Amino acid sequence: MSYGIHPLNPAAFVHTEGCPLSVACAMVAHVPAMTDFEKDPLEYIETGDMVFVNADEGYIEITKKKKDHE
Repeated sequence: MSYGIHPLNPAAFVHTEGCPLSVACAMVAHVPAMTDFEKDPLEYIETGDMVFVNADEGYIEITKKKKDHE
């Protein structure tokens, strides 16, 4: 089983609320995980957006996907 290198596997876990199961999954997958945001990042992240997760410093950056008409 591989994590974080295949296009369909997670490169990071972003949760609105943490729980022991999500922490364990991130540890097994060897990927960063972040929880308990001031605002729900899933309200801003859309399919195709690039999301940079810096769990060490505690922030994420969202680069929006360019629209086809731009």
